[in-house]
Amino acid sequence: FNPYSNYQYYLSGGFMPTVFQMFVILSFMFAMGMELKEGTAEEWVRSAGGSLSAALAGKALPYFICFAATGTLMVTMLFRFSDTPVEGSLPAIFAALFLFILAGMSVAVFMTAVYANLRFALSSAAFYAAIAFTFSGLTFPLMSMPAGVRYIGEIIPLTHYLRIFIGQSLRGAPLE
Repeated sequence: FNPYSNYQYYLSGGFMPTVFQMFVILSFMFAMGMELKEGTAEEWVRSAGGSLSAALAGKALPYFICFAATGTLMVTMLFRFSDTPVEGSLPAIFAALFLFILAGMSVAVFMTAVYANLRFALSSAAFYAAIAFTFSGLTFPLMSMPAGVRYIGEIIPLTHYLRIFIGQSLRGAPLE
């Protein structure tokens, strides 16, 4: 959906979040994976009172704050300096951004836990994040893709973020 026929609005709004998602997933995965690689994961969890969820929350909070600041700068640049229009709700865009960051961090946690090998996890995450733009439905409608590809697109956080971003910035779609 590109009602302005302006590729700057359309592609910048898609490419920047794609690279941002890769940055979020890989950098948070590296932070957790180094605990495994260096053999400090047990000490990390022990320092959180033996609670894995507390250890993850403690590790995630500073990264989330940095990612939120970076993402806010990205969205601000799109709207202020690239003159991308906001036809819908700016608070909805920022709420989607913060959920997008949490989803990316969750992907990093999941892949780190599944692979338990930093090198393999980073390679798999890079592949996962690299295909995100292709399967997001931004340039070719997701509903027209084969079912298997559509399912892949639906498990990538970028797909859902771009729906909200495009819907609220270019389309002015109702929040429902």
